[in-house]
Amino acid sequence: MLKTSYEETLEANQKDREWIAGNQYDFSQMKIACLGDSITAASNLESEEEFEQYSYPVQLKEILGLQEVYDLGIGGSSVGRYWADPFVERYMDIPQDADMIIVLGGTNDGFCVSDHEFGNLSERAYGTFCGDLDELMSGLREGYPDAVIFFATPLPNILHDYLMSEREYLLPQKNFADVIKELTEEYGFELVDLYNSNILDSHDANVIADYLPDGVHGNQDGYRILAEHFAAEIVKYYNR
Repeated sequence: MLKTSYEETLEANQKDREWIAGNQYDFSQMKIACLGDSITAASNLESEEEFEQYSYPVQLKEILGLQEVYDLGIGGSSVGRYWADPFVERYMDIPQDADMIIVLGGTNDGFCVSDHEFGNLSERAYGTFCGDLDELMSGLREGYPDAVIFFATPLPNILHDYLMSEREYLLPQKNFADVIKELTEEYGFELVDLYNSNILDSHDANVIADYLPDGVHGNQDGYRILAEHFAAEIVKYYNR
């Protein structure tokens, strides 16, 4: 019997916590940079006092006992050059001493990109999602050769479906997740495939009720689950 996203979220979170509890690696000297959008910055909670403490990067620092975390999340940011503060034009802001880089994006790209702006992996043209993502990955590999690099596919969200019904030119979210996955494998980076994990999927009303109130961004509990999921993936990597 298929499980709902809510059920799988609870089950996955329990497993994530078990991985974290069993960690044998010392992260106390590690610095991690998190490149992303409002989901990384937790900017939807900015009306709350000291809201930054709820962001997944800050919680990741606490969970793993990191020396430092650099939160390069900017609300409204896209991977490509067709919207605000594109990742491809600001990844150079990542401090050179970052031991690991986590890139979580693609949600805002899905809200604005047409087939023309999406491009393809054959051409990888400048100013397209495929081309700019390729440039981002190439730049990270060349600019941060000693860093472990994780890319994550975006969480499935119901707002994307609504916008597709309003804007005929928009593409399925799966298209973006597939390209992120393919290029991550091509570059030999680590992949956290949120899109295909069935966790925190806001097509499930119970996920919205408890974790993603607007269908896209986490509340405090939602960001905690995301932080624990990334923490578990990092623990798995270093405890192989």
